[in-house]
Amino acid sequence: MNYFDNKVAPKREQRLKFVGSAFGGNSCELLGCSKEGCLKNKKRSFSQATACQLSLVLGMALTMPDTIFIIHGPVGCGSQIHSSDFPTRSGTKARGGIPKSLIWISTNLNEKDIINGGEAKLKETILEADRIYRPIAIIVMNTCSPSMIGDDIDEVVRTTQETVDAKIIPMHCEGIKSQVVANAYDTYYHGVGRNLELTSNSSENASGLNPKKIYYKNSKIVNLFNFGSLTYPDEVETKRLLEALGLEVRVFPNFAHPNDFKKVSEAILNISLCNVHDDYFLEFLKEKFHIPYFIHNMPVGIKNTSEWFIEVAGKLNLEEKAKEIIESEEKEIFSAIDPFKKLLNGKRVLITGGVIRVVSDAMLLKELGCEVIGVRAHHYDSLSDDLYTKFNDNFPDIEVSVAPNQVFQLVNIVNRDKPDICLAHAGSGVWISKLGVPALPLFGGSFNYFGYKGVYEIARRMARLLENPSFQRKLSENIKLPYKKDWYDKSPFAYIKDQTSYKAAQLEQCSR
Repeated sequence: MNYFDNKVAPKREQRLKFVGSAFGGNSCELLGCSKEGCLKNKKRSFSQATACQLSLVLGMALTMPDTIFIIHGPVGCGSQIHSSDFPTRSGTKARGGIPKSLIWISTNLNEKDIINGGEAKLKETILEADRIYRPIAIIVMNTCSPSMIGDDIDEVVRTTQETVDAKIIPMHCEGIKSQVVANAYDTYYHGVGRNLELTSNSSENASGLNPKKIYYKNSKIVNLFNFGSLTYPDEVETKRLLEALGLEVRVFPNFAHPNDFKKVSEAILNISLCNVHDDYFLEFLKEKFHIPYFIHNMPVGIKNTSEWFIEVAGKLNLEEKAKEIIESEEKEIFSAIDPFKKLLNGKRVLITGGVIRVVSDAMLLKELGCEVIGVRAHHYDSLSDDLYTKFNDNFPDIEVSVAPNQVFQLVNIVNRDKPDICLAHAGSGVWISKLGVPALPLFGGSFNYFGYKGVYEIARRMARLLENPSFQRKLSENIKLPYKKDWYDKSPFAYIKDQTSYKAAQLEQCSR
């Protein structure tokens, strides 16, 4: 029995060898702690607010066209959807779709419902959504409150589906079940994998093989898996490279129509841009449809992009063609970024964001001549070991920390190290700017970050920020952060339990 036979996706803490969300040291110490398995035992004696799994599930789910979204819980759990309306509409328009305002409904659980249960309200809401809006799909998102009282949303969906034309997709988004917000990606894929049709032809011939598989094996169709922090220009750049190999690229899951998923089984290769997002679903597709998949370092930076591209091509026996394309692309990008390298050379940079993205960007910054002084990852798991081993070869001494947001810790590090500029995950840049340090968003907007074009855009925008940091300087002169002086005098890792005792032993090992 695979994971998708169960109603709920397993937590990553159970599915993976380990998942850690608290660490401070260098990359050598982190890898040592990873091998010893002690990361999962590290806890915080104090923790500030982190992201909610519901917000990440929403980031993917809200992009699905012709779909109604039901938030099963208190009405406040859906308030964040309002800020998603514009980016969803603009993303739809950019991809050639007709932009429409998001429609979401809350079951609006109150105190009485928490005592008596909210299943009846959920069923009523599903029926009303189908009757009024006639959608193709209805996504039901379970929040913390109904989860704690034991509402069985899967049973409600099962009994209601018979009387509803739309396909109902339950998703368990309860943030209280894990401190690792990346579980949200598995939650979304679990709902899609269990409830949407993933093939348009289920007939089999006498040999037990799908007759279309012969065509698919010799075709050039590949599935490219995007994610919430991938901008549309990144998607275009990545598709441009793959299509240069003569491939037909289909993009999932964001902005894919519910009916589009019937084609997901037609590809000869599934290509991920980030293992944090996709490994769970791609392993499922491999087991169910025997489609191989490719997960490697993000194509961020010149070397990373070239390695990613040549390895994808290798899976399809197209290496020679890929080498010709890489030679032309690298020649052009090296020439394009040369004027910016003069300003960026030697600039001290701190990077904070997703576990894979921060080290990918560190390698890019090294190519631009910057000095990377530290990276902060939102979590760390066994899927990251190979990439961080490579990272350790290039940056053995810089500080590496693991923290899901934890703004108080970030402020301490920035105040202590005083970098020239930071690359920061969405939401972090405002705190960095208040300390007088320019912060370039790690993703977002209508900018490139991936591929060769992404190298140029990051270099150009960093140079522009460094040329005129007057906004951040004036902001710091007129704003006081809510932290006392004695916090700035402490180690940023003071609230990580057992950090001191382990670090002493690990430092000895790393010095050998």
